[in-house]
Amino acid sequence: MKRKHMVRAAAAVLACAALTGAALALSTGDSLISLSYLNDTYIPTVVAQGTKAAAEKLIQAYQAASQKLDEVNQGYGGAAGERRKLQRRPAQPGHGRGIS
Repeated sequence: MKRKHMVRAAAAVLACAALTGAALALSTGDSLISLSYLNDTYIPTVVAQGTKAAAEKLIQAYQAASQKLDEVNQGYGGAAGERRKLQRRPAQPGHGRGIS
């Protein structure tokens, strides 16, 4: 009976020591990925890659929209790449924005 209690007490002490050791290992020291690495290297790299990918998608969307606009513009007598200049029309009585 006494031996059983001694084994249980030894097991409890070993369990407490193991849990304390694990807690100390997790709470102090450098982790697998340090915060300084994340802040100084990883995050700027990911942001740069995301910015580059977004810029490429924007360029593709712009080129597709420009091509579509050129196709539509050809139907109105303009050549592809030719842009008509906007001109101011003379004011007409009764069509102004002012207060009469």
